[in-house]
Amino acid sequence: AFITGHEGEEKTQSSISWKELAKGVDTLVFLMGIGNLGFIVEQLISHGRSPDTPAAVIYKGTLPSQRTVTGPLKDIEALVREQNISPPGIIVVGKVVDLRKFLKWYENLPLFSKRILVTRAKDQMGGISYVLSAMGAEVLEFPTIEFASPDSFEHIDRALEELHTFHWIIFTSANGVREFFERLFKKNMDARSLAHVKIATIGPKTAQELTSYGIKADLVPKDYKAEGLLDVFKEMNVKNKRLLIPRAQEAREALEKGLQELGVDVFLAPVYKTVLPRNSNLEILKTMFKEPVDMITFTSSSTVINFFKLAEMAQLPVNEITKHTIAACIGPITAKTAKNKGFANVIESEIYTVEALTSKIIAYFTSEKEGIMENLVKMYTLSTCGHCKATKKLLTDCGISYEFTDVDLLDGESRAKALEEVRRLNPNCSFPTIVIGDKVIVGYKEEEIKKALGIS
Repeated sequence: AFITGHEGEEKTQSSISWKELAKGVDTLVFLMGIGNLGFIVEQLISHGRSPDTPAAVIYKGTLPSQRTVTGPLKDIEALVREQNISPPGIIVVGKVVDLRKFLKWYENLPLFSKRILVTRAKDQMGGISYVLSAMGAEVLEFPTIEFASPDSFEHIDRALEELHTFHWIIFTSANGVREFFERLFKKNMDARSLAHVKIATIGPKTAQELTSYGIKADLVPKDYKAEGLLDVFKEMNVKNKRLLIPRAQEAREALEKGLQELGVDVFLAPVYKTVLPRNSNLEILKTMFKEPVDMITFTSSSTVINFFKLAEMAQLPVNEITKHTIAACIGPITAKTAKNKGFANVIESEIYTVEALTSKIIAYFTSEKEGIMENLVKMYTLSTCGHCKATKKLLTDCGISYEFTDVDLLDGESRAKALEEVRRLNPNCSFPTIVIGDKVIVGYKEEEIKKALGIS
C-alpha cells in the first residue's frame, strides 16, 4: 500500500486507517513522510504492527545522492536522526526491506554517490557523461571551453591556395580536422586536393575523425603528443620538406620548434580557437560547489585554465577545491597544467582518449571500495574492434564496472606485456578477451557474459 506521509495541516483527524494498515498489509510505502516519521512509527506499533518489523528510509531514491537507512521499526526514527537524513524521501515498512541486500545493485555501482564535474565543450560532453552516469556518478556538466573561428582565416586560406606545395599535413586534434575540412569545402575543394600529400595525426581519435572524410592517416605515433611525432620524424628524411599544421590559434610550440630544428619548413594555420563559453551561468557553478565535488575531468590544458577563470569569477574557494577535489586528466600536458594550478591529487590516463580516462576514473574509485576490485571485469580489447565496442556497451548498459586495455594503443614494453597476458588467457590472442572472476570469455557472447555476471 502507498500512503501519504504528510496529511494536510488543516485536518483535525487523520483519514488514514491505521488499524487496517498495521495488520492487513505487509508492505507499506509512505511518501514524503520523513518529517512525520515518529508519528507514523507510533501509529503502526500502537495499532498492532510488530516493533521488530524491518523498515527503511530512502533519501533521494534513484539518484546518485541516494542514502538508505534500515533497521527495526522501533529504532528507525533514532537511526534516521543519527544519520542526519532529511526530506525528501520515502519510508518502506515490511519484510521486503530484508531483500535490500540482494537488490541494492545501484548502490554497488563503482561511482555511486560520487559527484564528478565534466568541463568539456558542450557538444562533446555526451560520451563521458553517459558512461560516468551509468556507473552511478552524479554528473555535473559545466563547459569551460567552446570553439570559435580564429581571429583570421588568412593563413589557412593561403595554405589551401598553396596546398600542392606541401609534403605533409599534421592534425593535432579531431576538432582541427573538422575545422580544416569545413574551410576546405567552403573553398569549393574536397578530399581529392589532398591526394599528393602525406598526413600525420596525433592520437587515434584524431585519426578516426580523419576517416570520416574518407582519408586514412599515413602516420599515427604511438606516443600521442608532439614529442612522439617528433621522434618518428627524426628517423625520416624530412629536411627541406614543407609541412602544414592546421591547429588551434593558441597551442604549444613544441611541435613547430622541433620540426624547424629538423630543417622542416613549417606553416602554421589556425583553423579555430578555444574561448570561454558565452553566457556561462556562474550561479549554476556556485550551486554545484555548495556540496563537495569529488572529481573534475579535464581533457586539455584549456579546460583547466578556463575552469580557474570561471571559478574566480564565481568567487569559489579555489584553494579548498584544489586541496580536496581530484583532477582527472587526459595526457601529461593537461596533468601538468592541473598540478601547476595547485591540484594536490591528479590522476592521468596513460592513453589519451576519453574512454581511457573514464576507465581510469572507475578504477580509481573502485579501488577505494573494499572487495570491489576483486570482482571487477577486466578486458583486453582493440580500439577498432566492433565486438569489443559491443561488449563495453553491454557492460555499461548493465551497470557493470570494468577495466579495459586497448592493446593496439599501447607501445613498446607495455604492449608486449599485454599481449603476453592475452596469450596466457587466450592462446589464439583474439579480441575481446574478457576476465570475469576466474572465468575467461573470448569474443562478444552476450548470454555467456550475463551468466558469468549473474544477471542472465
